[in-house]
Amino acid sequence: AWPERMQRLQHSVGVRDDSDGGPVVRTALGERGHAQFGPYMPFSPGRYTARLQLRRMGRAPDEEVLATIDACDAAGTTVLSSQDLRADDLPEGVWTTPALEFEVETLVWGGQVRVLATGAARLEVRLQVDLHEEGTTVAPMAPSGSSRNGSTV
Repeated sequence: AWPERMQRLQHSVGVRDDSDGGPVVRTALGERGHAQFGPYMPFSPGRYTARLQLRRMGRAPDEEVLATIDACDAAGTTVLSSQDLRADDLPEGVWTTPALEFEVETLVWGGQVRVLATGAARLEVRLQVDLHEEGTTVAPMAPSGSSRNGSTV
């Protein structure tokens, strides 16, 4: 989608590192907060799949939630979908691409795809979202009345 959207992805915890093939946020053990939020773009009515890239660094308790990924409105008050990720979902030292599916019934302004680090493990999060859409017909997500798939923001 729009290249400038990548610049709108932000983080409230962790340290950003641009040296490993793109922006990565590294969170510390015990650090809780959003390792990614944004990009504050409109979600037209339709079905979406958002793919993110996360990597767990170090050991983690099997039963604890390490991160929660979600899609929401600009204020973060209306959550369209969320998914908890545990150690089994994020193998140690391996980049993993969890998918979050959600449906939008009415236009959502300022939509976000977020990663909440719980602090139960050290995480690395690539500041990017691979957003696939189906059935959207409202600009700016889809060009003149057709749907478009595979937008990376």
